[in-house]
Amino acid sequence: MSPRPNPYPGPRSFQRGQRLYGRDRETAALLDLLIAERIVLLYSPSGAGKTSLVQAGLVPALEAEGFRILPTMRVNAPLPGDAAGGAANRYTLSCLLALEEGRPQAEQLSVAQLASLSLDQCLARYAESQQAEAAPNDAGWHGDVLIFDQFEEALTLDPTDRDAKLAFFEQVGEALRDRSRWALFAMREEFIAGLDPYLKPIPTRFDKGRRFRLELLSPEAAIQAMQQPARQAGVDFLDQAASRLAADLAAVRVQQPDGSTAITPGDTVEPVQLQVVCWRLWDRLAADDATIGLDDVAALGDVDEALRSYYADTVAAVAKGAGIAERAVRDWVEERLIIGQEIRGQVVQGVGSSDGLPNAAIWQLVNAHLLRAEQRRGATWFELAHDRLVRPVRENNAAWREATLSPMQRAALRWQQQGKPASSTLLLAQRDLTQAEKWARGHAADLSALDREFLAASQEAQRGQRLRRRLVGIAALAAALLLLLLFTGGKLLLDRNAAQQQDQARAVAAQARNVQFTQPDLSLLLSAEAMQLAPKPSNEINAALLAVLDDNPQLEQVVRTGQQPITALAISPDQRLLAAGDADGQVRLWERGTAAELAISPLPSGGSAVTDLAMTPDRSLLAVADKRGRVTLWDLTGELEARPDAGGLREGLPAMTPWPQPSPAPLLLPPHQTTPVSAGQVNAIAFSPDGRQAATVSRDEALLWRVDGLALVDPQPIERGQPTRSLAFGPDGATVAVGRADGSIALHSLASGRSQTLAGEQGVVRALDFSPDGHWLAAGVNTPGLDHEIGVVQIWNLATANALAQTPEQTLAAPEQTLRDFSQAVESVAFSDDSRVLASAGRDGMIQLWNVVDGVPFGPPLRGHPNWINDLAFQPDSQSLYSAGSQGEINHWLLARRTRIGQPLAGHDGQVWTVAFSPDSARLASGSRDGALRLWQVAGQSGQEVERRDDGVTAVAFSPDGAWLAAGGLDGAIHLLDGHSGARLAQWPGRNWITALAFSPDAAAPRLATADADNQVLLWDLSVAPAVSTTLTTGLASRVTALVFDRQGKTLLGGDARGTVFQWDVASQQMLTRLDRRAVGNEPVEFPVTALAIDPTGKMLGLASADNAIYLRRLPGLAALGGGVLAGHTRPASAVAFHPTGGLLASASRDGAIILWDVATQQQIGSPLRGHDGPVNGLAFSPDGRWLASAGDDSQVILWPMRPQVWVEIACRIVGRPLSDAELGQYLPGESAHACQAGGPSGD
Repeated sequence: MSPRPNPYPGPRSFQRGQRLYGRDRETAALLDLLIAERIVLLYSPSGAGKTSLVQAGLVPALEAEGFRILPTMRVNAPLPGDAAGGAANRYTLSCLLALEEGRPQAEQLSVAQLASLSLDQCLARYAESQQAEAAPNDAGWHGDVLIFDQFEEALTLDPTDRDAKLAFFEQVGEALRDRSRWALFAMREEFIAGLDPYLKPIPTRFDKGRRFRLELLSPEAAIQAMQQPARQAGVDFLDQAASRLAADLAAVRVQQPDGSTAITPGDTVEPVQLQVVCWRLWDRLAADDATIGLDDVAALGDVDEALRSYYADTVAAVAKGAGIAERAVRDWVEERLIIGQEIRGQVVQGVGSSDGLPNAAIWQLVNAHLLRAEQRRGATWFELAHDRLVRPVRENNAAWREATLSPMQRAALRWQQQGKPASSTLLLAQRDLTQAEKWARGHAADLSALDREFLAASQEAQRGQRLRRRLVGIAALAAALLLLLLFTGGKLLLDRNAAQQQDQARAVAAQARNVQFTQPDLSLLLSAEAMQLAPKPSNEINAALLAVLDDNPQLEQVVRTGQQPITALAISPDQRLLAAGDADGQVRLWERGTAAELAISPLPSGGSAVTDLAMTPDRSLLAVADKRGRVTLWDLTGELEARPDAGGLREGLPAMTPWPQPSPAPLLLPPHQTTPVSAGQVNAIAFSPDGRQAATVSRDEALLWRVDGLALVDPQPIERGQPTRSLAFGPDGATVAVGRADGSIALHSLASGRSQTLAGEQGVVRALDFSPDGHWLAAGVNTPGLDHEIGVVQIWNLATANALAQTPEQTLAAPEQTLRDFSQAVESVAFSDDSRVLASAGRDGMIQLWNVVDGVPFGPPLRGHPNWINDLAFQPDSQSLYSAGSQGEINHWLLARRTRIGQPLAGHDGQVWTVAFSPDSARLASGSRDGALRLWQVAGQSGQEVERRDDGVTAVAFSPDGAWLAAGGLDGAIHLLDGHSGARLAQWPGRNWITALAFSPDAAAPRLATADADNQVLLWDLSVAPAVSTTLTTGLASRVTALVFDRQGKTLLGGDARGTVFQWDVASQQMLTRLDRRAVGNEPVEFPVTALAIDPTGKMLGLASADNAIYLRRLPGLAALGGGVLAGHTRPASAVAFHPTGGLLASASRDGAIILWDVATQQQIGSPLRGHDGPVNGLAFSPDGRWLASAGDDSQVILWPMRPQVWVEIACRIVGRPLSDAELGQYLPGESAHACQAGGPSGD
């Protein structure tokens, strides 16, 4: 470590007093523009260094010109507890608090005093207080400069709070009418368009002549920023070294069509990367080293390596200095300061420690510039110094764990990453478990809580005390039952004509749907019967069964209500009515069964944004709370008259006029009555279970009201003096939970008047919900982040609070579950009626379903909203969920059991890119980004790693006799291995990564075709030793991404990254056909070909494309096939495979779905197979037709059984008992039914 002071700031922004190099031109241009125009918008992409430019460049220049710089303001500064939820404009108050920070503490106003001032008044007061400095009287004084930093927060903080935003912009405009005030607004460029509705009060309206875009550093400016600080410190940063480092910093990582990434040259440098790398470079200099040369740059490694090393050295030194385990520091940084994939989180400083790590260690991390600390009104918050550190932290932690942790500890981490499944191949068993137990006994001090939990789960599974998770997905069963018909033909009733049979099949399908939720097992059996009754596959029957046979939540309908955000939802317990309120004060009702839509518009005495809705259990009253502090009760007991033009609707779904057609004039719904509740907005309202009482929270009080007709009367305080945001009635009606702005939750007993406090995450409790069984309480808590609020969901087990009325006031223990995987604030939480599922949603536009007991998510999030989600409501039968969006949409989701039929094979530690079956179907090869090539025994579903490379394995293929296995990788090398043992037989180096492999089907003249990223295709003759390669193509415009031989091995087909398909004659090595992408599809844009497959007859080519579709072409010649476009995926298609018996095609996509297609009809069969948590990269049918293998980004290989007998066994498992002879004869006639007679077959 160099003993000399480091002239580079590292990951921090430049501050006043520091010299900023490489930005002289931008500083001068921005200074001139601001002086001339007075009001300027500074914008840039993230990471361009706006803060550094303003603080270290512009501010000193303005001061030199005679301007006085006021304290920097942000509109999203965390508000003190006595201000949160109050009536003051939060945007204005945030700015005023920043201005007060620039005054001596003794002269600072209280929050209440500030809340009574406008921005103009506060600025005038600030100017008066500075008159003692006599600056305004100086001849050279020009005026005050206001700096609004991260101004995009004015748009992102609360999209529904339009009135408050307008009021804030009015105040800003009023303040800027004083021409002695200059203003600079700094924001990220992607949010500029959102300013348009609010710009009218701003004097200049930020027109284009008053905007300044800050670009990333050019290589020339980057070199100056490198060399000048070093030279000022007496060290010569040589030109060659600076140029080399600038080129490395400008290089960008570009994603390739197969999902991998490649480094390509760039023309800009991100400032924070430059400063961190130069900081590291300086730190490595010897004390007497007077130059920085090429050797120093080369020794540093690439940018990511410099960041990883910087992090690793810092963590190791801090752990040693603080006397704590290095793993504890690493885990704390990753688990507490990183949210999701690329988002920084924040931790507030506690007493002695913060979220589990001693404060002494945290401050060492701050002093080493890995973290930064920010003071906000008496509290200290910690976060990573820059977003650019997120990826290096994760990567270095992963490498450190691999090198340092024991096999058991690494297995525990993989188990955690997969959601801690209770029964999983990730758990240890037999010899592995014995070794882990022995290691744990000797290293008890090294065990973390996760290690102990994993060991206990493995022991539990070993003893066989946990039930196996169901292997069945109902959606997959739909495909299975169709396959049963396709492959076995079914048992048709020959004594009826085809029309009668088809009608009977429709009737049975309808019966299956009717008992879907009440008798799901019977529903499955009736589905099987319907499939076999139909004389031929029927799309009509298939569509009718999808609702019964879908295993994943499905976006059933999107209802467009207008442009205003939907802010609240309520569903009556009898499921008859759905109510929705919006930001314009309009409430809509939909009545189930009659398809009636009624709208209440606007609220009495002037419209105001609806903040909450509630219905009494008997649905006699609807309560509407608003931002003007009122609650309006509507009488719903009268006859609900259907609008004469209301369209039809399916039962349980709201009927709306299709958007964007205008809706007819809404109807008012009398009678109603409004009760004033608060001077500020009513944040929440809830009815007691008997409907006789209602509770409200607003500002700093929670009140209990008696319901008297259409009025709320006799208000009694539940609590006062605490800013409150949310509430919920317990299901027994004896308890009210109140969520506060400090993160705590008060449980109030209405009988005894006593209360208990649940101390949770520090922040604002935005949402609360009791589980219907009274066992759980869930809270959505939002904590302030650097750019926006970050949400967590906490779940409390209320069993410890049963003696609520008998115990004195106390604070209960921590929550049972804290769910942190959120990148934005949480707006709503809701329990299903069976209390087993918790739904959460918020500003990231996604809905996550959670297992209440263990906090494990039920699959990936539900995506269907373009922006915020403001509220959630479960239908009381737990089978439907409604979500309210910020762009006027209400989404209706169908929820069913989330299970699957696929059997996962665990072993890879990275994305699995490719799979291939051996010709005898006994073995399966898989290649992964982790560099491993694994060979699996299909019968036992066990596997072993046969080789590992430094880089990923991108393609695998078996020879037609199964003797050889070829594998290509990112290192460009092709390995030839023994197809049975995996022993390496030969290796051929390459220049660039291998994109595709294919063996010729002619075993007598073995050939291997390979394609690489250098745009060349090689044909290897394996009949001679050593193998001889011939270049089949040179000078292609794009790399070939897929290869396949025809069934005779006479021609080779390939597809490239521009969407072109080629066909070569193998004997002459001449190109026969070239099919331009525009001839494949209708779009004139080039979409890469991602996979090719030929059907068993050799007459059809299947082509997967990055435009989401699968295309079918005739062979030879590649002529178009009638229809020929299979559209069902929502993201780029990534794989395609034909079943060996013909008639069936499987496709996979980056959307995570595998779709089965009937080739003859070109129709989708059943619902997609969903088992991967993320994109699917590869597919392969076993040659015997029994299995479909898939490879995914989630590190898994999944085997999907394709035999009819296996599907019948699964049906038996769902039913849970052997079927009687009568049931077999009715539901599953045929040979395959014998599988159920003894409870199902034991294996494949």
